[in-house]
Amino acid sequence: MAEVVGYRAGLTFGDSRNLLADVVWRINQTMFDAYDGAADAAARAATPLGLYMAGIAGLSSCALFERRIFKVIEIDNAVFPADTSMVFNFDKITTSLKAGIDNYTMTIPGRKNSVISTGMVDGIINIQVGTRTAEVDAFITSLANGLIAKNGSQAIVQKMYVNR
Repeated sequence: MAEVVGYRAGLTFGDSRNLLADVVWRINQTMFDAYDGAADAAARAATPLGLYMAGIAGLSSCALFERRIFKVIEIDNAVFPADTSMVFNFDKITTSLKAGIDNYTMTIPGRKNSVISTGMVDGIINIQVGTRTAEVDAFITSLANGLIAKNGSQAIVQKMYVNR
């Protein structure tokens, strides 16, 4: 797998339904470094990237919740699964998390049936967390060792399932 560093910038907007929407785009390293190296908010706003973000925000009536820049590790030789493999984003594993008093949901697209043990209840395939596979165990353990929720609390897996 060949990896290269890429750079992204994004804004998160909130609407009247209390829903968030992200606008994310690729940027070059020069824009990233200028914005990241700015001394304060005013200096960041004056960079080409800051001006671009302000331009996007100026076109929206939504509330601006977040500005962000980040590096990504891109897999530049990734290929899509073959049509015959029948792998789809909508075949998801849903993970319910609890962090403090808040509840969160994370979905993982293109579930791999061979790494989950399941049981059906009321049309929902529950992933057996008690008798979990090595892959599910590795996911739950790694999540418990580092994922921090928006409220700052440690996230804990409550259940995992597949909707049918």
